[in-house]
Amino acid sequence: MADGYVKRRRIYGDVSGSLLVGTLVGQTALLPGRPKYTICLQRSNLHASGLLAGATWALQDSTGVPITGPLSVATADTSDMAGLNDYGANGLKLTEGAGLTFVPSATGAAGSVIWEAYYLQTGVGQSTTIDRRI
Repeated sequence: MADGYVKRRRIYGDVSGSLLVGTLVGQTALLPGRPKYTICLQRSNLHASGLLAGATWALQDSTGVPITGPLSVATADTSDMAGLNDYGANGLKLTEGAGLTFVPSATGAAGSVIWEAYYLQTGVGQSTTIDRRI
């Protein structure tokens, strides 16, 4: 149900976005890491429209932990849903404090990267009571 996805992004703050891929080299930060926060990735879509022999695309967090891929852009299905990954309304939790990074293996392939995500505060206590002694 799509409402669960939107509801969580409304509550915690929508940081979804997209990147048009053309001549990128190396890692490209999609979302910065924030201390005491975890990125919850709900969906990602790596869409290659221009193929390149031997090249791959992947998503990883800024500490190097792989999230998707590698998706071969040499033989990739160029349909819009070919590289779609759905992690549910709660999302795939990245390493606390880590950012989301796009990693192409080579320059020259064209396409786009689309993600739906939110930041979840994780580095604080969950205390809800106050000690009121008189």
